[in-house]
Amino acid sequence: TKRLEDHYIIQRCGMTPTDILHIQNRLSLWNREAAMSMATVMSTRAGISIEELIARVNRLNTRKLLSELIKKQMPGDTESFDTCDACQAMLDAMYGENENFEVKINFHHPVIGLGAPAKFFLMPVSKLIKAEILIPKYAEVANAVGAITSSVLVKKQLSIVPTSDGK
Repeated sequence: TKRLEDHYIIQRCGMTPTDILHIQNRLSLWNREAAMSMATVMSTRAGISIEELIARVNRLNTRKLLSELIKKQMPGDTESFDTCDACQAMLDAMYGENENFEVKINFHHPVIGLGAPAKFFLMPVSKLIKAEILIPKYAEVANAVGAITSSVLVKKQLSIVPTSDGK
């Protein structure tokens, strides 16, 4: 498939947390049936129900978003946060999955959500942290505006090599 991908004849795709929102009828921006088809394939391959797949994706999405919000507040290199046992135990405690203690983080600055699904993704996170959650008016198109107004750099490389007949 590499040659077909290189020539933009086919494109790889996968299921996203936004597809889950479509499956749950919480968001309607594109084809729900396509998202449901992908979820059926993924749940079948994983040997779990679609409901369990949805629960797992939602939990992982919330955990990843929570982790990224925490890392943005920390000074220095946070690359090892995701592999740090103590850091992961702290996240577990935020979810109530540690029988010894609970953790609640108090953000001193608001958390601002942008993009169409932002309100859906920030709601579960808001239950795990203490923070002012702001979803600006027109937040659903903020990513699109950023994409079309940002500068894009396209870099290509070309090799010119003589043929056997010297051309």
